[in-house]
Amino acid sequence: MTRLIIALFLVLCPLTAIAQTPEDQWQARATVEDYFAAINRGSYAAAYDFWEDGGAASGQTLDQFEAGYADTAEVRVFTAPGTLEGAAGSIYATVPLRIEAELNDGTRQRFGGDIVLRRSNVEGSESGGIWKLHSAEIASLGQPGKR
Repeated sequence: MTRLIIALFLVLCPLTAIAQTPEDQWQARATVEDYFAAINRGSYAAAYDFWEDGGAASGQTLDQFEAGYADTAEVRVFTAPGTLEGAAGSIYATVPLRIEAELNDGTRQRFGGDIVLRRSNVEGSESGGIWKLHSAEIASLGQPGKR
């Protein structure tokens, strides 16, 4: 009887994780890489738009966001497979990353951490099923010096 109840529960209440695919993780990683590619091109408005709520989820205005990269000559990002979680009509992807930046004066910087992205599974939602940057926890890994 217990097995029957568990089986019925799994059929009637499927877990969100069942609907997630490896493609979801690749799309989330590609979104992070596209975000940093936009920054590297100097397309700050496009990069800002990768954030939820029209960029507001970055915690900055567009002017502040752009000013944060004023001294940056180049940015490279390296992503790794992360985790996926489902919650109330959304999928959250945590993407671990390492960032290498070079400033205009030749100083190199390294950062590491995670970016969390969110994609709505609700039809007709504002994001339309597109991964958006939700939050980030990134810290300095030190400066390896100048070129």
